[in-house]
Amino acid sequence: MKKKRLLSLVFSLAIIQGAWAQTSKMSLRDCLIYARDHAFVNRSNRLAVEQSRMDKRIQAAEMLPYIGVGTSGNMNWGRGVDPETNTYATRKTFNNGYSLSMNLPLFDGFVSLNNYRAARMTELCQKKAAENDADQISLAVIKAYYNIMYHTALVRQVESLLESDQQNLAITERQEQLGSKSGADVDAVKAMVASDEYELLNQKNLRRKAMMELKAQMGMPVDEELEVDDEDTLAPCLSMAEEQNSSLPFTHPRIMQAQYSLKRSRYLLHSAYGDFMPTLSLNGGFSTSYYKVFGNDYDTPRFSTQWHNNMGQYIGFSLSVPLFNGFANINRLKRAKYSYRQQQVELDKTKYEVEREMSEALLDVKSSQSEWNAAQAQVTAQERANHAMQRKYELGGVSAFDLYTSNSKLAEARATLVGKKIQTAVNIIIYEYYQGKPLISE
Repeated sequence: MKKKRLLSLVFSLAIIQGAWAQTSKMSLRDCLIYARDHAFVNRSNRLAVEQSRMDKRIQAAEMLPYIGVGTSGNMNWGRGVDPETNTYATRKTFNNGYSLSMNLPLFDGFVSLNNYRAARMTELCQKKAAENDADQISLAVIKAYYNIMYHTALVRQVESLLESDQQNLAITERQEQLGSKSGADVDAVKAMVASDEYELLNQKNLRRKAMMELKAQMGMPVDEELEVDDEDTLAPCLSMAEEQNSSLPFTHPRIMQAQYSLKRSRYLLHSAYGDFMPTLSLNGGFSTSYYKVFGNDYDTPRFSTQWHNNMGQYIGFSLSVPLFNGFANINRLKRAKYSYRQQQVELDKTKYEVEREMSEALLDVKSSQSEWNAAQAQVTAQERANHAMQRKYELGGVSAFDLYTSNSKLAEARATLVGKKIQTAVNIIIYEYYQGKPLISE
């Protein structure tokens, strides 16, 4: 009885899960959040950030004291030093030593400090690189999402055109029976219907490919079901704030990444200078030992007695002055200087590229808006012309070829309008991204 209830519960959960999977739809924001958490680039970058954080901690540990314990043991046979009399004797002895040592770096030319600062800049640089990659993934998801909407709109248009041509086919077949149309006209309309059916199949396949592209950008498994919310979500994207000046209103992640790289190279340059300076460290520790002489004629003191009696302490300073190491320090310093100059050029280059991309984004917005307005006027004109052509065809004034040409022009104009509308929305999103608006709304 319990087994039947368990199977019934599992079956019910499966049905509920299947129904949820069939009815749930992912909005653009849902797709962006999914990509943020599952895209392969974002997942890899999160691990890279953690690695850079560990590297920073390793560099911080270089400035802390080193404390260690050690022990040693050896067995001597034959002639050796008697641990009791400190003279040579032929005995079998066992020696065991224990030590606790500490080394504290006092001064190393600020090499460790500058290396830590450089590691910290590396971590910040990696974070901004991950942030920039996440933004690029989000932009790719937005383009793929709206590409699905574009092909969905084309599928609906072709379905509407197919329905209209099927109605024309029925009208033409009736007119053929009445003698006002010939069999050639019927065959021409049938060819139009077949062309519409082919185009409908083609657009559905393109929509499936667009869906696969969206899954790839999101990091979603290929075999997982995905259904997007294909409602008209363009309206919120088509309202753009007033045009701002050409100066950067916020610091782009790529610029911040270049700035952190420049700071890192400067710290590494200071570290290279520090290699020419002396190093000073403090050393100290405790040590004791234990020995055992094997033989019936010798009484070895107890371990506790030797541990106390042989205890010793030491403290001292170590000073090291670099004089010559094969010009390695000089070459490292020159390389650090070149790296610093290169990062300065990279920062200027990044600023220029970001400013150029923002200007291009604004130009794309203006161009797509004007093209969208022109496409709307074109669709209005083509709809009027097609309506007139449809009436003429029904009255026998034009051929089926003329009607097919008019329908094709109208379909092309409508497809262009949808494409320009979606392109305008995407361009506005990209432009507002360069103005500081986040791609994922909280």
